[in-house]
Amino acid sequence: MNRAVILVAILVGVLACADSPLSSCIRGEVVGYERCSNAVLIQVEKAYAIGEALTYYDHRSFDNVIRAPGKFGEYGDSIVYFTFRRYQHENDSGLFGATEICPSIYGPFDVPTVVITASSRVRCCNETE
Repeated sequence: MNRAVILVAILVGVLACADSPLSSCIRGEVVGYERCSNAVLIQVEKAYAIGEALTYYDHRSFDNVIRAPGKFGEYGDSIVYFTFRRYQHENDSGLFGATEICPSIYGPFDVPTVVITASSRVRCCNETE
């Protein structure tokens, strides 16, 4: 009986992940917000070398950081699981929304920009403990 229950639970989990838009996503931690360009800064786990080093306004340093168009708080303030595609300026520049005039000290950070295509605050289907 226990084997049947375990088998059904595994099967349901696999099928649920197969239909999920986050079936193959990565884990990141929101580390800040780019004040003048409506961008969220996310430190991606080390297994995915897609970002660059960043020193934030308050002098905290992070490795493997990306930026993504998004409002402050849109992806939470801690862990986020997401899928993405590469940013294409000619198609995606409008995703940043209206920006304000800011002092140069708050200019964009020099880290890769991506477009988040799906996000969740729950664990990725492909993530292991």
